[in-house]
Amino acid sequence: MRGEDFHKLLLDKKWEQVREYLDDASLLEDGFKRKLARSARMSSIKWNDDKGWNSFHVACFNNTPVDVIQKMIDSIVDGVWGILFRTNIDGDTPLHLVCRDHHNASIDVIRLLLDNRKPWNTKKLLMQQNNRGQTALHIACQNGNDDAVKLLIDKGGWELTDICDKCGKTALEYNDGKYKHLVLHFPVMSVLCKEKKWDQVRKYLDSDKEKENKKAVIEWQGERGNTSIHWACFGNAPMDIIQRMVVDYKTDLYISKGLKNDDGDTPLHLACSVRASIDVIRLLLNSKYSSLTWKNNRGQTALHIACKYEDNDEVVKLLVYFGSFYADLVESCDKDGLTAMEYNDDKFNYSVYKDLGKKHDYLQRLCKNEDWDGARKYLSSDTPSKLKEKAIWYHQQFCTEGYDPTSFHIACEENAPVDIIRQMIDIGGDDIVFKQVDCNYYTSLHFACMCGKNIDVVRLLINTGGKKLLMMTADCYEDGCEGYTALHYACAFWDYYRDDNQFDVNIVKLLLQKGGQELIHAQDKGGETALHLACSEGTIRRFLDINAIIEHLVHFGGEELVNMQNNKGNTAADYLEGNDLIENDLIEKALKKDPLYHACLFGMGIAAVKKILKTGGIEMALSRFTDGKTALHVACESENDDDQSAIIEYLVLFGGEELVAMLDDEGKIAAEYKECAYKETIDKALEKANLIRQRMTFMEPGSEYWVYF
Repeated sequence: MRGEDFHKLLLDKKWEQVREYLDDASLLEDGFKRKLARSARMSSIKWNDDKGWNSFHVACFNNTPVDVIQKMIDSIVDGVWGILFRTNIDGDTPLHLVCRDHHNASIDVIRLLLDNRKPWNTKKLLMQQNNRGQTALHIACQNGNDDAVKLLIDKGGWELTDICDKCGKTALEYNDGKYKHLVLHFPVMSVLCKEKKWDQVRKYLDSDKEKENKKAVIEWQGERGNTSIHWACFGNAPMDIIQRMVVDYKTDLYISKGLKNDDGDTPLHLACSVRASIDVIRLLLNSKYSSLTWKNNRGQTALHIACKYEDNDEVVKLLVYFGSFYADLVESCDKDGLTAMEYNDDKFNYSVYKDLGKKHDYLQRLCKNEDWDGARKYLSSDTPSKLKEKAIWYHQQFCTEGYDPTSFHIACEENAPVDIIRQMIDIGGDDIVFKQVDCNYYTSLHFACMCGKNIDVVRLLINTGGKKLLMMTADCYEDGCEGYTALHYACAFWDYYRDDNQFDVNIVKLLLQKGGQELIHAQDKGGETALHLACSEGTIRRFLDINAIIEHLVHFGGEELVNMQNNKGNTAADYLEGNDLIENDLIEKALKKDPLYHACLFGMGIAAVKKILKTGGIEMALSRFTDGKTALHVACESENDDDQSAIIEYLVLFGGEELVAMLDDEGKIAAEYKECAYKETIDKALEKANLIRQRMTFMEPGSEYWVYF
C-alpha cells in the first residue's frame, strides 16, 4: 500500500482496514517477504504530506484507537523515538496533537507515548516546544483536557510548568488559570522549612500525596535558588525531617544543577554554616559523596565552612575522613587563596588532618597483612557506608608491584574468610566482582582460583557474577597467560599459592558445574584449554591434585575436549608422552572410569544417565564411589543447577528403596545432603517407583523395560 493511501485510511477513520494492513506482514510465512512487507509498512507510517504530517501525526490527531497506535509503534523497528519527535510544519509532535481539542484527548494514548521509555527521552518529549513555543501541556491546558493536564504535570514536574510560550505565558496561565491549583503546593514546603514550622513539614510528609509529587516539591527551587532541603539544613531542622527528605524520597542532592542555590551553596555548605549535628552532616555525606569537593561562589568547600568555627573538631575530622579519596581536598583553596586549615587563625593542625586523609588505604593494608579480624571490625564499624565502599574499591595507582588490585582483589588473593568477602560485596555492590586489575585484567575469581583454598569464596563469587564472570578472561603477558579463564588458572600450577599443596580440587568441580560446556571448551589465545594446562603442568611437577583435575576435565568434556588442538596442533595427551610423573594413558583411562559418577556430578543430562544405567544395570546404580557415596549421593550434592532433579528422580526410579536407604561413610542418606534440598523430589520419586514395582512384579529391576522408566 502506498503511503498516501494509508494516510487516507487514517483520515477516513477506517480502523478495521488499518488493523488488517498493519497485521498482514506478520502472517507471511516467507521470511524475506515478511521483511519486505514490514519495510513497506514502516515507510507508509513515515510518509509525509506537503505540510509535514506523517501517518503517525494523523493517527494521534484523529482520535485513533489505542490498539492501532500501539501497532504503529511496534512497526517502527528502527527505533520509536524518531517518530515521536518528528514534527509537522507547525512544529507539533504527536504528543502535541493528541492533546488538541479536535477530540477528547485519549489518556491511554498519551500514557502510551510517555510510558516504558528512557526517562531522559520522556523528559525531552515533554519539554519539546512547537513553533509557537508551546509544550504539550500548553495545548492540554488550552483545551481543558483535565486528565491529560494532570498526567503531563505528574510526568514533567514543576520544570514543565515553568516553560513559557513565545507570548511569555506558562501553561498554567492558559484557560484563565484553571489549573494553577495543581502546582500551588510547590513553594509551600519551601516556605514551611524557611519559617521552621517542623510539625507542619512532618504533616505534609505524612500526607497521602504521591511520593513522586512530594519529591518534586522537596527539590523545587524558589527564593534565591533554595530548595526545601536548603532551608531545612540552614534552619538546623530535626534529624528525622532531613532524613525523610534525603533518604525516604531518595532526593538527588547534587544532580546536574547540583541543587546549588544562587550563592553556589549546597545543603552541606549550609548545614556546616549553622553547625548542624554530626548525624546530619554524615547523612548528607552519605547521600551523595561527590558533594564534598563542590565549591560555592566564594570558592569554599564545606570543609572551609566547617573550619570557620571553634570547637568543631568532630565535624572537621568527619569531612576530612570522608574526603580522604580526594587528594587535594585539604589543600583546596578558596578565591582568596586560603585552604580550609588556614581559617580560624590556623587553629586546625594541618599535619594531623593531612595524615587523617591517608586513611583511604586502611582496609587494603589490613587485607595485605591478612589481618582478617581487623578487616571484619572495620567493615562492621559505624564508618560511613560510602567511605567503606570507596575503601573496598580503592586501588593504589602506579604502585611498585606493577599492578593495581583493589582491596577486594587482595582479599580474594590472600584467602580471606567468606564472611569478609560477603560483607565487601554487600557494601561495595555486585559490580565489584567484575572489576578487573588494569594491567592484566584479573578478576576476583581469577585470584580466588589461583589461591585455590577456599571453595566457599569461589562459590559466592560465582553466585554473584554468574556465567558472565566465569567467562571473563585475563591477559598477563609476562607469564604468557593470555585469554585465561578462571578455570585455566585453577588447572595451572602456581608455586606462589600452592607450595603447601592445599589446593581444593572441588573448586574445579564447581567451576565445571557452573560454567558448563562453554567454559570447559574455552581456549586461550594460544588455543589451549584447561586440560592442556593441567597436562602440561603435570609434566613439570606432580602435585597432589593433578590426577583428579585431569580426570574431572576429561569426564566432563569427553572426547570432544580430548581431541581439541592448540594453535600448534597439539592435543592435551601430547603433553603426557614420555612423562615420568603422570601415566601416559591417564586420559584414556579417565574416559572409561566411573561414567555414572561424573554424569551425576556434572549434571550431564538425563539422557546420559539413562544410557549409562542401561549398560551397567542395577549393579552400577547401587555401586559406591569415594567416601562410600552412591550415584544418588553424588547427584544430591552436585552444584549443577540444570536438570539435576530429573537425574535424581530417574536414579530413585531405577534403584528404588534400596538405593535411597544406602548410607555414605558418614552415615548419611542422599536425601540429607544440601540441607535436604532434594528430599521432596526423592520422596515423590520413591512413591512413583513403588507404584511401578507393584504393577511390574513380574519384571526384574534392571531389565530392559525397567530401564525404560
